[in-house]
Amino acid sequence: MVLALAEAMVVPRAARNALLIAAGFAPLYPVTPLREALEEMMLRHGPNPALLCDRYWNVRDANASGRALLAPLLGEGGDMNMARMLAESPNAETSIVNIGEIIQEMVGRIRLEMLEAGADAELGRLLGLLDGAARRHPPPNPAIPRRPLVPLVLRGPSGEMRFLSAVTSFGTSEDVAVRDLRLELLFPVDPATRAAMALFEPTTQ
Repeated sequence: MVLALAEAMVVPRAARNALLIAAGFAPLYPVTPLREALEEMMLRHGPNPALLCDRYWNVRDANASGRALLAPLLGEGGDMNMARMLAESPNAETSIVNIGEIIQEMVGRIRLEMLEAGADAELGRLLGLLDGAARRHPPPNPAIPRRPLVPLVLRGPSGEMRFLSAVTSFGTSEDVAVRDLRLELLFPVDPATRAAMALFEPTTQ
C-alpha cells in the first residue's frame, strides 16, 4: 500500500525509503552518489519543474512543481508514461495549449532515439501511439516549419504558463541506477509563469 500510494503521487525515491521505514519496512531503493546528485539537481531546480524519466519516458521521479504539472494528465488510470499521457490522457488537450506541437516534438525525440538505439519494440509502440495522436492533433499550420525551440504552454489556474525544456541524458553512465535516465528541466519564459512557480518556493520556518 505504501509503495502504491507513493507511485501514484510520484514521490521521490528517497522519500519512499523514508515512508517505508516509518511504516516499519526496510528501505527498498538503493541510493548511489549519482542518484543523490540527480535528486539534488531536481531539488535545486525548484521551484521550477523537474522530471526524471527512464529510456521509455516513464516518469521515475519529480520535484513538487513537476508533480503538480503532471497531475492533470494522470486521469483515473494514473499512467506515468509521458508518451501515453500525451497520446491517451483525456485531459491532455485541455491542459496543453499547443498539444499538436508538443506531440510533434515528442515524435521527433523518439524517432531520434530509435535511430540511436536500433530496433526497440517498446519505443516502436510509443511512436505508434504518438503518430496516431499527431493525426488527431495536427499543428495549427502544418505548412510552417517546426520551431527550433518549442515551448510547452499549459493552462493553469491563473492563466497560461510557458516553459522551455532542457533534457540531459545519462546513457553513458556505468551506474545501473542512473543508466538511460533523462532529466528534464523546465524553465519559465515569462513573468506570469515565474510568478506561478513561486508558489512552490520552500517556506522557511
